[in-house]
Amino acid sequence: MVDAIETEAGTVMVGDLAFKYGNLEGYLPGLAESLTEGDRTYQRIRSQAAHFIPIYDPEVLRRYPKGEIS
Repeated sequence: MVDAIETEAGTVMVGDLAFKYGNLEGYLPGLAESLTEGDRTYQRIRSQAAHFIPIYDPEVLRRYPKGEIS
């Protein structure tokens, strides 16, 4: 699942399809019912999101130290 939120900083997508940034950035599939649908969603995130927030990655707070995107 991925939710898209329109902000002043662009589209922010938040989800649990990619557990960590490495899943999305390294083309490593996370847990999904369908690898085909998962790949399609990864492509959508890469092409449409200005920012992606994987809900299980502590790296989020390193990339956004104040916990704010926009």
